[in-house]
Amino acid sequence: MFVVNVNLILILQLELNGDMNNVTFMVKKPDCIRMKTPSPNAVYLLACLQIMRSSPAHTCSKMSIFKGPFRQCAKLSKLEVIKTFGYKNKLKQPALHSNTQLKSEYGTLPGVYASKSIQQLITHCQSKGRNGLIEEYFELKSAEPAMNFRTSKLPENMSKNRYADVLCLDVSRVILKGESYESDYINANYVDGFDHKKAYISTQGPLEHTVKDQWRLIFQENVRVIVMTTKLAERGRIKCDAYWPLEPLETVDYGKIKVVNLGIANKGDYQITLLEATHKETKEVRHIKHLQYLSWPDQGVPADSSSFLEFLFEVRKAQHDFTADIKLHSTKPPIIVHCSAGIGRTGTFIAIDIALYMYETTSKVNVERIVKNIRRQRAFSIQMPDQYLFCHLTLIQYAIKMEKVESSPDFKKILFGHSKF
Repeated sequence: MFVVNVNLILILQLELNGDMNNVTFMVKKPDCIRMKTPSPNAVYLLACLQIMRSSPAHTCSKMSIFKGPFRQCAKLSKLEVIKTFGYKNKLKQPALHSNTQLKSEYGTLPGVYASKSIQQLITHCQSKGRNGLIEEYFELKSAEPAMNFRTSKLPENMSKNRYADVLCLDVSRVILKGESYESDYINANYVDGFDHKKAYISTQGPLEHTVKDQWRLIFQENVRVIVMTTKLAERGRIKCDAYWPLEPLETVDYGKIKVVNLGIANKGDYQITLLEATHKETKEVRHIKHLQYLSWPDQGVPADSSSFLEFLFEVRKAQHDFTADIKLHSTKPPIIVHCSAGIGRTGTFIAIDIALYMYETTSKVNVERIVKNIRRQRAFSIQMPDQYLFCHLTLIQYAIKMEKVESSPDFKKILFGHSKF
């Protein structure tokens, strides 16, 4: 139960614009508290004010949680008050940012979280070592998700989650559109890129009974590139159900979508499949590239960052080639990224891609902040400490490969305790 301390807060005036971007409270003291985004407590006060306004017998000067309209507030939980008076959606949320805000979120503007040059990142890794970076990771991991998972927990949706403990944050979940009889739920979240809103869709490996939803998602979001970082089965356990034709020239119907496998290119550690998908009702045809990385163990990291980087740049090339007709970067469709749960390998791939974009654009990186932002949109992403270390290793080895820094000590040994996995 939240209690308003009326001795400290007497609302004499409240200014509120329509989109809640600026709330000003005049308090008992002459100074003014300004909040760029309202906190849950501020929203609670708004709800209390709504109660007060509905009771003309009480004025601002008489507000008290012990009598009058505020007694009604005191009997309710904060969420109940907010829900009752229509302020539920005004809570401070980790909202998806505008493109101009994204660079600030990743620490590239003055006064924000400190970013590092590659040389500073190298020094940071050397000074902290494996144990220090693992400690840094667990500090990040200890932060609980700020928002809730209500939709994922609905009885009708629980069977659509591959893992009962890997759920979607409501604030960033992808909402499926369709007929009234169709569910709008899929275990998938939008994730912002470095300078591009909703650059990725982070999702689980589809279940047999959610494959049709996967194709609804692909068509709805105009997806042209799918990244898969798991095998269908690992260590004798199904990690992802097949949601595309596995053999060349094979055709499979997935509800309203017919999909043809046009061919497979094997690249050693990964393979690329070209798919043609046709919507049976609209007759719309899409060509989609499916890129599957085959050398990434569950709850582990790839043995070779060079192979991983080659795969990542194949993904970028596919996204560039398949969306070349879309002129504005900000309107390009998202890349679907998934593993089994959609948090470990998926989050690591996205974190490295964002970090590389940041480095290429600004010559600086901010792995910690990137991981924080991803976890705010797809909870529990970057599941293991070694995945956090792999983000650092890949960035450093990329910079060495591009001759941005001199060849340094064996960072695989520094970060992982040995030169080979």
